[in-house]
Amino acid sequence: MKRQVASLAFGLTLAFGLAPAAEAQERPAPPTAAVAVDPAQAALVRRYFAAIHMDKLLDSMVEAMSGPIFEREHIPEDKRDIVRTVLRESYAAVMPELMDMYTELYAGAFTPAEMEAMVAFYESPVGQSVMAKTVQLTRHSDEVYARFAPLLEQELTTRLCARMTCTAPASATSAKRN
Repeated sequence: MKRQVASLAFGLTLAFGLAPAAEAQERPAPPTAAVAVDPAQAALVRRYFAAIHMDKLLDSMVEAMSGPIFEREHIPEDKRDIVRTVLRESYAAVMPELMDMYTELYAGAFTPAEMEAMVAFYESPVGQSVMAKTVQLTRHSDEVYARFAPLLEQELTTRLCARMTCTAPASATSAKRN
């Protein structure tokens, strides 16, 4: 069980740590050490986070990502509630540090004028509607991933086998796409 818990923790870390890395070339590099952020800019960033319901978005991502990870790591049913509880508690414990890191990142990436415009939009009724729907959509992302993962796996297998010495399973070469 200890190995499963360590594997789950590692899986969750990878899930959260690697997802943004794919876009690293398009975004500013994250700060390597705590950077002093202008208090006015930090306040704008925090207003933006409140307006986009950043806490709910992150909670939804945790929920959406934990399901497939639980399945992959073979966490027994009778232990899943414990793991979910500990996951939520651990997440809540480190959330203030995460928000500080995101505040530094956003404060460095956006000008005060950009942050003011973003805050104005997301505090508006239309912005709030967009965010409410975004939170709901994020909660269903595990369903989308469950449908998408086999397609990606089949495509990867077919392409790898075309370039390496292997034979793709029949299901990989005859995959139907809608």
